[in-house]
Amino acid sequence: MRPFYKAARAKDGMAAEQIITSGRYLGEGLQDIHEESATQKYSIGTRMVMDDRVFRYCYAKGALNAFKGGAADVMPREGAGDAVAYEVGDTVVSIPMNQYGDDYTAEKVAGYWDEGYYWSGVSTPTVGMLHRIKSSAVAAAGTTVLTGGFVQATLYEALKYAIPSATWQTSWVNPYKVIKAKASGRQSIICQPLRNITAERYFWGQTWGPCFGQQHATKLGLADGDRMCYYKSDGSLCSSKDVTYTSGAVHEQCAGFLITCTRAWTNMGNVAEAGGDQFYMLQLSP
Repeated sequence: MRPFYKAARAKDGMAAEQIITSGRYLGEGLQDIHEESATQKYSIGTRMVMDDRVFRYCYAKGALNAFKGGAADVMPREGAGDAVAYEVGDTVVSIPMNQYGDDYTAEKVAGYWDEGYYWSGVSTPTVGMLHRIKSSAVAAAGTTVLTGGFVQATLYEALKYAIPSATWQTSWVNPYKVIKAKASGRQSIICQPLRNITAERYFWGQTWGPCFGQQHATKLGLADGDRMCYYKSDGSLCSSKDVTYTSGAVHEQCAGFLITCTRAWTNMGNVAEAGGDQFYMLQLSP
């Protein structure tokens, strides 16, 4: 950190080359944005601001390709809670486990739900409230019969309302903990890796700022007004010309906008170039 002085407003301040927020360093050695690691070095979802870009610390649930969007493989874990009534001021709640879920083995482990989200519905107010999960214990049997058991989760903030026993609730794991290559039209991209990532490795996924993307078919920006970028089904970038804007039709997820001037030009070999590029302003999470 370097001190500085803003003369126009007579304000003191600090300048930093890199800022870590919404998470913490775990003391296992620093990790560069172009590195992957078998060892976790920051808490999942840690936000890092560096130069013009923003990154999130992620875990690759599957292998990822460089400059193709990484999708969050988040499934809602929902069901009736344990047969315990929670009062205003309580900080520990139960998450019912689904023994038929694809991730049941991982979800039962202590710490899996850390930094995730918890919501209970039928309460006062009737819409419930969304809470951030601070920590979670290993799954154990509840006071009602549920084959999958329950995970006890500790919330960052105490409940502001009472939750009756067996109330319907939904929980979501931290989305940056379950990153996969996009393989479904029902997944959303939440980060972009700067290199190929091996499955079950930790990495910094870019979420905002100047970035480069793999083109889906043709270069972007070949027509006047063609400035927006969208993700195709494999996480590559497509032009706004490739998006269908028919009423009632589904549309691709927006990725950002082109930075480059994409007019036609002549290269160093005196050969005409049509223009187009994939250098764009990524706009997922600032």
